[in-house]
Amino acid sequence: MIPERITDESVLSGAILKSLPSITEAVKKEVGTLEVDYIRYRRRQRLGVLVIAFGFLLPNVVIFAMEILAAGITSWWSNAINILVFLASVLLFGYFGLLMMISGARNIRRFHGSVDHVLFAQTFSLLGVDGKLIEHSAALDEREFPETKLGRLKKMLVLFAREHKRSKEANDSVALLKQSELITEAFNHSEVDNLFSATINGQVLHGAELDIKHITGHGKQRQTKDIFKGYFVSYELPHVLDGRTFISTEGDESGFGHRTFWSSVTGAGAAETKLEWNDFEALLHVATTDRIEARYILTPRFMAELYDWWKGRETNIRMSFIGNRFYMIFPDSQTRIDETVDKINEEEVRQYMLAIARPLMHVVRLVENIRMS
Repeated sequence: MIPERITDESVLSGAILKSLPSITEAVKKEVGTLEVDYIRYRRRQRLGVLVIAFGFLLPNVVIFAMEILAAGITSWWSNAINILVFLASVLLFGYFGLLMMISGARNIRRFHGSVDHVLFAQTFSLLGVDGKLIEHSAALDEREFPETKLGRLKKMLVLFAREHKRSKEANDSVALLKQSELITEAFNHSEVDNLFSATINGQVLHGAELDIKHITGHGKQRQTKDIFKGYFVSYELPHVLDGRTFISTEGDESGFGHRTFWSSVTGAGAAETKLEWNDFEALLHVATTDRIEARYILTPRFMAELYDWWKGRETNIRMSFIGNRFYMIFPDSQTRIDETVDKINEEEVRQYMLAIARPLMHVVRLVENIRMS
């Protein structure tokens, strides 16, 4: 059970602040030797961006200089020189800039992964939960590339630039997301960060930070639609449910919208259900294929915890009870895909640990109130 002293976000902030010196020391002990390389490679990455930018800027400077200093050169020679300078500049500076950007990517990921492992362990310990971080980061790109030399080259560059492997755990998380029926839009690109698991009331909780997109076209025709960025949680139930129950807040209609989701849910046979709590129903809506079962699993404590967590927020949260699992997805602006801290000090550690601990605290408190018998 989550300790009674961690009752809300203010208490959580106080608990982290109280333990901050020992937590920061734990991070330094585990990750301190990686910090020097991390800072050096991050500087190199930033310099690489400047080098690439200079490669595109230089031809413009040359063209401007030729217009002033070489006005007598024929148009053909002028154009030829401009093209050669452009190609040489972009290829040369682009090559060295890209090399500087990717040369330390593995070291940077190792630093962030190590920080995450320490702080997730500290967070679960603070919350009194048996949990662990499984994996720091993974990218799942399901786009189709043409079966041509150029297509294969593009796919190789995408995978190389990401430097992530398709782990079983990351694949399982995306598969569970699709089973949850919580995202109704098509997507083909998933960044999965900080996969974790915990045991609560004897059942396993799986979670991850997600960045979901749908990417179409290539090159100048490439279009990216941002669908979702935040947390996805799946919790094993001790029994299989007969019906399917969905919960959603009002949300917005242009982003991660309630109405698009709701029309999909009700169109699949679920009917909106009243729970005789006006405040709850003004904020949260329930649809189910089995009203008796929905009233049974949605305990008053579960609904009160959910209501207290989400009241006053403008973003949307979605949940579903399907089969033997409870699923939940909610946006979080503090989610840092592939990132942790810039340097190891108490303020950086405090801010990042709060970004981790706040949503985890609410998830744990909510899951604890699911009826298990």
